[in-house]
Formats: sequence, structure tokens, C-alpha cells
Amino acid sequence: MRGLRGALLLSLVCSIALSVSGQSAQAPVSSTTFTAQAPTTSAQGPSSPGPNTLNVPPASQICPDSLVETLAGQNLVESPQPFAGVPSSWGQTVSASSLAVSSDRTYIAVTNRAGPGSGAALTVNNMQVGSFYKVGAYVKISGSTNEKLRMTFNFNGNDYKCAAIVSVAYSDCYTLVLGAITGPASAAPLNSVKLFITGNEGSDVQQAPFEIDIYSVAVVGVNRATWLADVQQRTDLVRKRDVIVTVKDAFGNPVPNATISINQLNQTFPFGSDLHNDAYNDTAYRNWFASKWGNGYSWTAYNSALKWYAMQPDELNVTTVQVINQQNWLNNNSISVRGHTIFWDDVGTTQDWVKLIADTDPVRLFGYMQLRINDVVGLFKNAIRQWDPSNELMHKNYFSSKLGFDVKPWYFNRTKTLDPTGVTFFSDYNIVEACDDGISWPESAIEFVKYLRRNGGPVDAFAVQGQFTSITPFLLRFALDKLGQFGIPIWMSEVNLRLASEPYSAQAQRDNFELIVRELYAHPAVDALLLSQTWTPLREWMNGTCDGNKCLYNYDYTLRPVGTLWENLYYNEWMTTGIVGRTNAAGQFAFRGFAGKYNATVNGTFNSTHAYQTSYQFVVEPLNTTVNVSTYATQTAAPYVAFTNGTIVSNASIPANLTQARRTYNISQVTPNGGFYNLSSTLDVSTPFINIYTGSDNIAGQIYHLEKTPGNNNLSSYRVVPGSAPQTVTVVAPLTPLNRYPISTVQTFVIPT
Repeated sequence: MRGLRGALLLSLVCSIALSVSGQSAQAPVSSTTFTAQAPTTSAQGPSSPGPNTLNVPPASQICPDSLVETLAGQNLVESPQPFAGVPSSWGQTVSASSLAVSSDRTYIAVTNRAGPGSGAALTVNNMQVGSFYKVGAYVKISGSTNEKLRMTFNFNGNDYKCAAIVSVAYSDCYTLVLGAITGPASAAPLNSVKLFITGNEGSDVQQAPFEIDIYSVAVVGVNRATWLADVQQRTDLVRKRDVIVTVKDAFGNPVPNATISINQLNQTFPFGSDLHNDAYNDTAYRNWFASKWGNGYSWTAYNSALKWYAMQPDELNVTTVQVINQQNWLNNNSISVRGHTIFWDDVGTTQDWVKLIADTDPVRLFGYMQLRINDVVGLFKNAIRQWDPSNELMHKNYFSSKLGFDVKPWYFNRTKTLDPTGVTFFSDYNIVEACDDGISWPESAIEFVKYLRRNGGPVDAFAVQGQFTSITPFLLRFALDKLGQFGIPIWMSEVNLRLASEPYSAQAQRDNFELIVRELYAHPAVDALLLSQTWTPLREWMNGTCDGNKCLYNYDYTLRPVGTLWENLYYNEWMTTGIVGRTNAAGQFAFRGFAGKYNATVNGTFNSTHAYQTSYQFVVEPLNTTVNVSTYATQTAAPYVAFTNGTIVSNASIPANLTQARRTYNISQVTPNGGFYNLSSTLDVSTPFINIYTGSDNIAGQIYHLEKTPGNNNLSSYRVVPGSAPQTVTVVAPLTPLNRYPISTVQTFVIPT
């Protein structure tokens, strides 16, 4: 969500004071006040800070499904608004095309394009090796619809890197082509850096090339320290919530000044890893795997045991022993299972006997396919709760090519018919991992799901594989923003990193993997994070390392550097432990923690012989996501909440001078000078803020708080940060005799009146 992405998380609770840090000791809380903490300013990035630099078109000129983003910092490209002429640093990628300023001076038109590769070439100044860069351009097309636009960097004339690919469906409004790039890892001087804005290279052009109109462009640097501070703040906002624990005695009276200790036992967010086939006969592997994931909330997917080639290697040999054995073991260890995958339209993984039938008898082939899906779903529909009816359908087409019709919608229709309560997932790679695929990116995945649904294939969720060979964190973030607009769950189902660069570096593997998993866990549209190939047996290692160095663990289960990182995040940073404090006069104690299962230990003094003691377990539920937070800021008919000199006016009407269509969600802030504030913050994430008000909006009971910069009453310095209501937990701590009294006396002890 755009409003969340730029927002700093400050404390948010309406009735109590609490620290936002779930890792530190908590002071007693008041029932009438709240406290806000201003974050410290962090580094700006590789260039000196500047104002917001990506000029945004008027709201009425932005396409309804476009992301809307402002990139704060120093712009490394020349992009004035209005244009006095074609900037001297702008040129063409193909000499036959031409650049011209529009009559109203609001955009640069790229005309006479010779093909997909024709476009604008902008000089980028002062780009540094290894830094992160956000890249954005507001663009519209003329002479066509439903085209793909791409942004590509050219380093020193010979090194090309994709920064963005976006589908543009309209010719009368601007779409934000939003992406990111990481500066080259090489220490060689960057003598020449160009940003190309073109059509989709490699695509088939069936009509005259369309015109590209560019309203604004920005390239803004962010260093790793700034990124880390930002992603940790977003994690806090998205994955943690405020909790109020009220301690009462057996008669319902509050217990003040009681010592309370709170520790998280596990996460309810679905984490997990795929299960290697060695689980069938390797006891040591099974025990190790259960020790990592057997907590009642984790998920797994079979590495290959459920696939057709494993269950039916020969025409007359259908074997279920291995997968049933593994399923029973997983059930006994409280590990949930994804059904990956019923089919795989990949010729390379299709059995020879199936290919022989496919080449000669498509009717017989479809008969075997019907038997296959009936067998596997019928056998496991009460044990497996999620299904990938087929795998990588945007990239693979084997069975449809042999059957003579598009069988892809049937996969989903038949799966849902056989298991109506099972969740059907659309599984593919490169949806968010990179932008140079040419087949797979967020909009293409959305359009493919729409196609399946139109043709009778019910798709419930995305299984985004997350198989990375490189990582640019903001590119991943923006891709998830776009995919999240569709509004169905997103499970990251096979996350791994196989660095394409050589030679292999354990430190590079660790540092790049951190970028991936932190971005995924911090994104509000991501509903689960499952890793892939975290371990492989020794026989699959080559030249002293596992396949592609994806493993987090060595074959003897010792940690590799990337595994140490993962365990520190999973067991430490993303868990709330060591919370100790005392209840206030109302018996309340507040803390902020990750969603999950907790244990609270209470010890309150009553007199010299008895104490209020208990050990109690409870679950902190995830944030209220009734309104999908990934689309929260892009509703086209959003309600408003008005502020008048700091006073909230609930359910205020939309101001007459604001257009409802094609607007982001706004909180209108009426001041003596007038003006309105957009929820999508235009302020840099490192700006310190203080909390000046909290209250409820009129969308699904969400809570927001209003922030402003210290000592600055300028209207533009305000922003609104959505949040969630604190969860309340009641712990009953009965009187317990101290050690010198027998436990049985508790049953007859009466509190004196």
C-alpha cells in the first residue's frame, strides 16, 4: 500500500500509553493517555536529499488502475515540469524516431517509432556502484491500447538491466511505469548511464508503433541503511499490533502492580519450507525438519512426491506409498501441506510414456489426465487444503498443444469440482522476481487469472514462486504493490536465491537473501512465505556446494551464513520475547507484538501467604485486513474523514472540489488556508514525525493517526497513517498459596471483605 510504504510507524493506541518496541521492558500504562515516539532521521541515500522529484499528473489524468507514487530524493535525470523544450540530456534509442514537446508543454512525445525498441534515452547522472535506485515515469500511449512499456538501464554502452515492465491499457490517461535498479556490482567507473523508455523488446508488433508520451521521469537513490530502516518500520506496521492485557482475580477485580512476563511461542503467519523426498526414508532428516516447522502453524509443499512423474512413473505403475507416508508424518507433526502440483505442462518433466501417448492419441491422453486428477485430489482432499492444479501455465503449454484445445481452465474447474473447499492457486515464476522475462510480470499474471476465470477456471489465490537469481528490493516491492491490487491472497510458495553472478560468495548470498525475505515479510499483500531447497542431501551437492547455492543448511544440518541470517530473523527479530513489566492501577499492561501464540506469566502480591499467580496462553491475531491494505490507497470511490483545525468530523462528505473518480483515498484536512492532504505520503521516509491525533475512520473500523513534522505547521508536512485497533486479552490470576501452604487450600480460600 502506498500510504503504508512511506509511513513511519509510531505508537498507536487510544486509551493507554505504551512503547512501540515489542522487544523492551514495558512501563505501567495509563488508561487515559497515549504516547508517541518520533523516529530518528536516517541516511538519505547515495545523493544529497532533495524535494519530491517525480512530478505527478493531475488526478483526473491518471489511469484508474495505475499506482500513484512520489519518489523523494535528488533526481538523477532531467525532468522539468512544464517542459520548455526537449531537455538536452534526452535522446532517442533509434535515430529514426523523434522527440517533441507537446503544445501545452506537459509531456515529451516520442514519435515515428520504428519498433518495440524505439523510445527515449535519458542521461542518468551520478549513479553509484551497488546502490539501490527507485525509477518511475508517468507515461501514456497514443495510437494503441494494451501495450507493454519497459524501462531499461544501459551501463557504459554494453551492460543492460531491466528496471520495469508495465502494461498500459489506456491512451487517454497516464500510467506510472514504476520499477527499480541496483547499480552494477563492478567497481569499474560508470562513464555512461542511460535510461531507455521503450516498448516491450522482443514482442511481436502487429500494427504501426504507437506514440509514447512522457509526463515525468525520476531516478532516486536509496542506500542500504535507509532501506533497512524503512523495511523494519514497515514490518512493524504490517505484522505487529498493540495488545492490552488486563489481569483480574477470580472475582473479576483488577490486579494492580502485578509482575507480568510475556513471551511469544510461535508465529501464526504461515512460514515453511518444501519437503525433500528423503523424508520418506531418512529419520534424521524428518526429525530435523519437524524441529524447524512442526509448530502447528507452519506449511510445506512436497518437493516432488506429489507430481505425476513421481506417482506414476510408468503407465501401469501408480504408486502412492511414498506420498501417503509423508502425508501421515506431516499430519502427526501438525504441518499443513500445499498440493504442489497436480499437473506440470513442461515437456522436460513429462514421463516418456505420457509423451508417447500425447504424440499419437490425444483422446487417450486426456483420459489419463482425468484419471490422474481424480486419483490425487480424491485421495488427499481431506488432508491437503491448497492445490496448484497446474504449474507455470504462463510459460508452459505442453498438454494444450497436444490436446488441440486449451486445457488450462479445466485444471482449475476439475480441481474445484472434486474438492469444493480446497483453495486453488495460480503458480508461476518471475511474476515479481524480475522484469526481464517478457512473459511474466504482475499485470500479465492478473490478466491470465482473469482469462482462466472467464473460461470456467476458478482461481482463488496466487502462488508466486519467488525463485530469484538477483534482487532489487524496490522492484520486488512495487511488483507486489501492483499484484496486490487484484485483491486475492498472495502466497510466496518457493522462495530461493540462486545468484547468477560468479564466483559464489557466501556473504553475497546472505546479503541478497536478506533483501528478499525482509521485503516479502514487510509487504501487506503477502499472506505466506515458504522457502524452497533450504537443504539437500550430500548426493545432490556438486563441487562442494548444493545446487546453485540455494541451501540455508549444509547436508549435515549445520548453518550456512544465509541460514544464520534466516534463523536470526525467524526465531529472534520476528518474535516478541522478553517482555516484562507491571500492571497499572486498572490491572492493565500493554505491549506491541507480532501475531502469534503467547505465554503470559503473572505474579501479583496479595499478602504474606498468598499471591495472584497464573500462566496463561493466548493468540495475538493479525491486523484487521477487511480492507485489503494493498489496495487501501487506490479505491476509486473512497469515503473521507475531515479534520477541522485538528478536530475530527466523522463521515464527512467529500469536498465538492475533489473529483471522486481516479483519485487515491484522501483524508481531507480543512485548515484556515484550505487544502487537502493525500494519504500517499509525499514526505521522505527518513523525516521524523510526531503523533498529534488518533481516531477512527469510516472504513472497516480501521484506526489511523495523524502525524506532523516537529515545529512545522505547513499543511504539506502532515500525513495520515492507518493502523488497527489494539487487541484486548483478559488473564485471570487466582490467588495461589505461597510454598509453605498446600495447594489444596486454594480451593477454600476466601478473600477478606
